[in-house]
Amino acid sequence: MKFEKQNHLLKLLKVASNANRLKILQTLADAKTPINVTALVEKVGVSQATLSNHLALMRQTGVLSAKQDAQNMLYSIKDAAVLKLLKIVD
Repeated sequence: MKFEKQNHLLKLLKVASNANRLKILQTLADAKTPINVTALVEKVGVSQATLSNHLALMRQTGVLSAKQDAQNMLYSIKDAAVLKLLKIVD
């Protein structure tokens, strides 16, 4: 395995190693369309502050993408490898 692929895998595993982040990823994968923070808070069951911290980390690692829609930020899974990982976990 090349060094870059190893680093990519380590980033994915770090993201997936937290139960709340795993719930967020599963929720986004199940949604099929981008989802806003309010909906994620309701579906995942964490506070907005906790969710925002997790979303920021996942955006920084390249796992999620976010786009502004009026006053809402919509989140979706950016990295296709995450979907593969979720299938393995499921």
